[in-house]
Amino acid sequence: FNFGHLNLLLSHVKNDELVMMTRNLGSMLTAGLTVTRALSVIERQTKNLKLKNVVKQIGAKINKGDSFFVSLQDFPEVFSDLYVAMIRAGEESGNLAESLQT
Repeated sequence: FNFGHLNLLLSHVKNDELVMMTRNLGSMLTAGLTVTRALSVIERQTKNLKLKNVVKQIGAKINKGDSFFVSLQDFPEVFSDLYVAMIRAGEESGNLAESLQT
């Protein structure tokens, strides 16, 4: 029996963790990192197993050609429709870093 999988299933992402991830992502994009590189850094730094797994999957989807906002839509338990819409607006306008920091 793998307790790691049980922890992953039972864990969830708190709002403050999502806010912190969003701000960190925006800061890294502003500093010039690519989205996939910034997500990789966040994946290594986060303690929350659920968020770590979700971020890893999002990075993989982006590497396969999905846009950031489309990859977020696969995780409605973590990212609300409003959050996805904010990312989409930032991504499509070319102001993703700015939209993540507001």
